[in-house]
Amino acid sequence: MTTSEIPKVIYHVSIEDNTCKDKRSCIDSWLQEIKNNNLKDYTHKFWSQLDMLDYVTSRYPHLLDFYTSLPCFIYRYEGFKILVLCKDGGIFVDPDIRLLDTTAFLHHVKADIFILELYKSIFTGIMGSCANHELFKSLVDFITKIASGETLSAIENGLKCKFSSIGPTFLTAFIKEKNMIGVVTKDKDILSFLCPMDKVEAPGGSERKYSIMWDWKNCCINYCGN
Repeated sequence: MTTSEIPKVIYHVSIEDNTCKDKRSCIDSWLQEIKNNNLKDYTHKFWSQLDMLDYVTSRYPHLLDFYTSLPCFIYRYEGFKILVLCKDGGIFVDPDIRLLDTTAFLHHVKADIFILELYKSIFTGIMGSCANHELFKSLVDFITKIASGETLSAIENGLKCKFSSIGPTFLTAFIKEKNMIGVVTKDKDILSFLCPMDKVEAPGGSERKYSIMWDWKNCCINYCGN
């Protein structure tokens, strides 16, 4: 059964280069707001690669072989987000996502799920969901089918071709093929499922940054990508 609220926990996962100064400061932007109680009642969990393996072993033993067979960490990471959000819910944040406006962020997570769009593709750098949401349950069911070698429908075979990285391309195709575009737009004044993003240049023009906006006015996080 789907619960109605996103659990108040921020997840970060250890990535090989997340000790660099910029990414450390991005992570700290979330930790500081939790420490200062501006993200009231929120907690934080940092997953190591061993933690991730232990979680899949205990919560998804039928997917363990499939998980460990994925060819690199980033693929396992993208898959891990789906597994945790399905089972426990919460908010996954990549280490290059900086919190800018806590008030705006809190306003926009008053829903059972949020996923963002970047240039017509799902942006997986930040995703939040309640436990057992229909979208993530469907994703886990699909992953289980692939892992078990179960016969797939024609549509599912098409999705499998985009599944290799379990990242934005696959998730975008999955949502469209499953006709789940509107599944989270229960209150359009609070949250849009596919959210507009406005590209802005960092000072000096040396780095591209994308300001994620829910309503074109309240910018609450930055994606500090190359």
